[in-house]
Amino acid sequence: MHIVKYKRMRKGGIRMRSLVRWLLVLAMGVSLVVAAQATQYHEAPMLHELVVQGKLPPVEQRLPKNPKIIEPYMEIGQYGGTLLRVYTGPSDFYNYAKFAGDGLIRLNPELEPNIVDHWYYEDEGRTLVLHFREGVKWSDGEPLTVDDFIYLWDLRLNPDYPHGISAYMRDPAGKVATLEKIDDFTIKIHYSVPYPLAIYNLKSEFWVVKPKHWLIQFDPRYNPDVKDFSLLDRKTKSKITPDLVGQPVLGAWMITEYTPGVQVVAERNPYYWKVDTAGNQLPYIDRIIWQYVGSLDVIPLMAAAGKIDMQARKLSFADYTFYKQNEEKGGYHVQIVKSGGLGASIQFNYDCPDPVLRDLIRNKDFRIALSYATNREEISRVFYKGLAEPWGYCPLPESPFYPGDEYAKMYTEYDPVKANAILDQLGLKDTDGNGIRNRPDGKDLSIVIDYSPKGGEIPYTGLVELIVNQWEKVGVKVIPNPMDRALLWPRLKNGDFEAYVWKVDGGIYFFLRPEYWLPVTSHTRNQQMYKSAGDWFVTGGKEGEKPAEQWILQAQDLYRELLQTIDPTKQSSLGKQIAQLVAKNCYQIATTTKLLVCVVSNRIGTVPDHWVYGDVTRSVGVIRPWQFFIKGEK
Repeated sequence: MHIVKYKRMRKGGIRMRSLVRWLLVLAMGVSLVVAAQATQYHEAPMLHELVVQGKLPPVEQRLPKNPKIIEPYMEIGQYGGTLLRVYTGPSDFYNYAKFAGDGLIRLNPELEPNIVDHWYYEDEGRTLVLHFREGVKWSDGEPLTVDDFIYLWDLRLNPDYPHGISAYMRDPAGKVATLEKIDDFTIKIHYSVPYPLAIYNLKSEFWVVKPKHWLIQFDPRYNPDVKDFSLLDRKTKSKITPDLVGQPVLGAWMITEYTPGVQVVAERNPYYWKVDTAGNQLPYIDRIIWQYVGSLDVIPLMAAAGKIDMQARKLSFADYTFYKQNEEKGGYHVQIVKSGGLGASIQFNYDCPDPVLRDLIRNKDFRIALSYATNREEISRVFYKGLAEPWGYCPLPESPFYPGDEYAKMYTEYDPVKANAILDQLGLKDTDGNGIRNRPDGKDLSIVIDYSPKGGEIPYTGLVELIVNQWEKVGVKVIPNPMDRALLWPRLKNGDFEAYVWKVDGGIYFFLRPEYWLPVTSHTRNQQMYKSAGDWFVTGGKEGEKPAEQWILQAQDLYRELLQTIDPTKQSSLGKQIAQLVAKNCYQIATTTKLLVCVVSNRIGTVPDHWVYGDVTRSVGVIRPWQFFIKGEK
């Protein structure tokens, strides 16, 4: 894992000389050479018409002086056309953001420059220096500067603004970093401790930079006619609403139309700052339409009718056979895509309100017994056609922190005999002969598992039914508790649950989704598996409760050290040590790797056959939708 590396200078100063930075500089040089070789830039016909009409500047004036060069996966594309997708309503914001948005940097899955074209560290990793690509413009033609980054940062520091301080603003010591503007395109972020992994937190446009010139009209700090932050809150909220229409963006497409309950339309950004190797300004496709679906059940029917061009999000693997059977009718082909996370997992509440069950959940042997009682082969066979791999609570092989097959497979074999033996050793006997073991207080040993029936890529209802049957064979009663996701999140946040089912993000870079792997956060919306220990860690012991588990204390120390470690070899070693502790102690019960079904219309070009769909790599955004094109368009 090559993230940062330093070379000491004679006068006591240091600066980064990382492999990554060298590659970034090399990539910039190659990009400039390619751009220089292009005799001229080209643009979409719909934009050229606006130029002819005098409504838009020439393409050369709309592009930055060093546009990012994209080499299409297969071939140079063609301009034009409309791509069809589906979305499920206002809360499905990521559907738009991860397809059409762009971050300051990209994970592919390695770091690569994007809006920020280069960066480096100073002061032994305590200062991150960012240089924005000069000449990038918002979709309304206004220039992007570091002031747009500073604006959102300062806004989050305002106590009257509802969204507050974000995780990317804090360093490993929990302190908010400070900003220093060098010029319009260069900014320094000063941390109180070394933070060589900070750059990874800047991968999103929507959460770290906003169009200051446009938003200040809704900001009471700038506009005396605005009395509070309510309107600004609406304009900056991560929801698909009419407030997104006309809002300047940096991504390839900007929302131009919103019809509630019908569709959302996004058209090409005329100032998009990427070109292909032939000098064609991207994107190739003119517009994207997200069609509203009130029920996930209609998505397969829409695909079969040829009304979906490219989609993995919201598709259930349970419908894989249907999708395959209707490929010819729908004019598409089906891809099986590996996820960058783990599949559905049973995630316990270490702070369970029931004190007797809480003690059991915190007992490593109890968790291991239930892991042995889980038939992962059956889960894979029922929900993934046997294609998903049984997996423990462990990062994926693609991760620089992968500790090895031994840990990935730890406690994953289905062995009810071993599970029964461990539960017997814990003194959990069936004392009343009803087939269910009894707890130390004499009550039946039962666990309520919360879940959202529409929660994931497989039907969670069916998964929980399997768990009910599997665990009952070893005398543990499972009580399914289905609920709408809107009710599930508050319940989890309040800690009012025993266990729940959800996917596990961060299978490649777990430090970007640490809440799934360790109690080292306290602010997350839905991951509250050990909140008291997370609060204790984040606040330095001022809040929460020190965990009694020594392995968790050790893992927390390793995590803190990882965030501050400069040497890439040591980073990898620390990450693997954390992964080993998590797997050995069966922190939660994973089931299988996660696979997704993806429908790709036969009329869409340059979609790779094999790719990894990861939350931290922007899902479908990792395969660069701006270089998709529609075949036959002129």
